[in-house]
Amino acid sequence: MGVAGAVQRRRLPVDFTPGINLRRVLCVGSWNVLSLSDDHRLPLLSGELSRLRVDIVGLSETRRPGSGETSSGGYTYYWSGMSNSHRELYGHCVAIGISSKLQPSVVEVTPVDERIMRVRMKHTLGFMSIVAVYAPTEVRKTEEKEMFYAELDSVLDQCPPRDTLIVLGDFNATTGTVRDGYELCVGPHGSGTRNTNSSLLLNFARSRRLRIAGSWYQRPELHRWTWYSNAGGVAKEIDHILVSTRWRILQNCRVYRSAEFFGTDHRFVVATLKLHVKSRRISRGNHTVFHLEKLKDLTCVHEYAVAVSNRFDVLGALGDPVELWDTFKRETLQAAKECIGERPRSRRGFVSTETLEKIEESSAILTRRSTLLEDYGHMAVRLSSANSYSYQKLDTTLLHYCHTHLHPQSLNNLGNETFYLFGDNTRDEWEDLLEVYNKPAYFLPSHFPALSFGIAGTGN
Repeated sequence: MGVAGAVQRRRLPVDFTPGINLRRVLCVGSWNVLSLSDDHRLPLLSGELSRLRVDIVGLSETRRPGSGETSSGGYTYYWSGMSNSHRELYGHCVAIGISSKLQPSVVEVTPVDERIMRVRMKHTLGFMSIVAVYAPTEVRKTEEKEMFYAELDSVLDQCPPRDTLIVLGDFNATTGTVRDGYELCVGPHGSGTRNTNSSLLLNFARSRRLRIAGSWYQRPELHRWTWYSNAGGVAKEIDHILVSTRWRILQNCRVYRSAEFFGTDHRFVVATLKLHVKSRRISRGNHTVFHLEKLKDLTCVHEYAVAVSNRFDVLGALGDPVELWDTFKRETLQAAKECIGERPRSRRGFVSTETLEKIEESSAILTRRSTLLEDYGHMAVRLSSANSYSYQKLDTTLLHYCHTHLHPQSLNNLGNETFYLFGDNTRDEWEDLLEVYNKPAYFLPSHFPALSFGIAGTGN
């Protein structure tokens, strides 16, 4: 592929802003827009990016000549294309759009050729290299495809080794569903059938330790296909986002069907990036603290001075400065440990005295509560027994009274009145009562005769 001229690398002044915060969500996307040659298309594109909250986007087939930058709708666009003498290659132009809030983090813009460009950005933990690409289609010659990936490798070689790499663009290649040999770069949810372009893409991703984002997340087909043929019936996943595996910043990847831009047959693919950093606890250890109050005693001072002087006799034979310092430090500390000793540490408790008193008070209340509940249980048992005895005694007294003072005919009359007032529902109860009275009560004295009488109107 031809290049209009030498690569123009433009470094931008780096301010003192901390850069992109990777601990917050960062949305990056890839979109083949087919044409971005007119500036009046930029507001519509910026509106779609803003609606979907995309921070960085790699654009393919923008059809803009040369290289430059422009701003519109809250986004700054950098593009790389061919000069006017190669108008037939305008369609191979690529661009990178960056949100205005992240634009101060841009430190370097490198337009390479009509198929590759790079933007280097600063983030809180280092730098990030964003590369936008537009790979040759399957019908192109193999030499052209290999030349493209060779140029792409050359661009990535120029990136500092610690940069976080993100490659966005239309690769015109599917990943396939078989992961054999490519487990690092291809996930379990690849798509399509492999061809020459697929092999070139996978080999490139594996050599650069890049993950193909779309293959790592299971999605419905409507959220997977990035290209639909105008004739219909054919859909493929050929637009990809490749993310460095150095940090596990890839969180999700999907296609937005709602994104529209002047009838392009490609869908907008967006990946969500976020860095999860675990705080590393540094063990400070137990540093030796000497009991310096003892140095107020002249005897201790003299003893320590003699010990240090005796230990310094071996320092004269040492010529290496590092070994001399290590020996000096070790002998001085050892002499201090023997003569002065360590200061006793007053370990401060994590629980205050007031808290301990509250805990003891609460424990006493719980103990008292348990005792009260136990006493209540014993009292309830005694009360139940007393109630049972009182009930039996009352029942005996009542029965005695009935036998003594009530005539059987009175019970019969009471039964008739009950039948008259409440109907026949009480008949069973009265029959049970009379049955009891017709039997001798085991708890009555023997001189009380057993009564025998019938129901209403029948009596003995």
